[in-house]
Amino acid sequence: MLKLATDIIKDGEGANKLIAFEVKGAKDKNEAKKVAILNGHVKIIKNDKTEVKATLETKLDKTDIIKTDKNGKLQLIFKDNTVITIGRNSEVKIENYIFEDKNPTATFRLKHGIMKTLTGKIGKIAPKRFKVLTKNASIGIRGTYFVVETSKYDIKLGMIMGVTTFTNL
Repeated sequence: MLKLATDIIKDGEGANKLIAFEVKGAKDKNEAKKVAILNGHVKIIKNDKTEVKATLETKLDKTDIIKTDKNGKLQLIFKDNTVITIGRNSEVKIENYIFEDKNPTATFRLKHGIMKTLTGKIGKIAPKRFKVLTKNASIGIRGTYFVVETSKYDIKLGMIMGVTTFTNL
């Protein structure tokens, strides 16, 4: 199955440009996602602590950590059509991602920075099992499109559509 991803990003000279291309869906239910859009420097820290530079061909696994620098930004498309965009100076860990008919689950940890999430099928069929964790709170969703940003002292949550549950940890 092919998916089309689009986003507006800044090129190296600061100009906005629109990038769009097709991404094949994951075949393995535990293969979490694929990098769909990439700008700047982004590294992936694997479970064995090795670091790899992200490319458009990078396939990510459950428990990978994604780190962007001051110019880095990327967008991930998951097998259930969840789209996550990770902004500059951010770190996000894929805590768990399994898309199957019986027990789908998705959990992400925003360690710092900003991420935008448009939930896919897991958010529709199992909203209680789709979570975004931060250092101080857990965000549950209900068919949601939202942006969350963390800093040293606060958490900002912006709702675009849907319902969230924001719980202090």
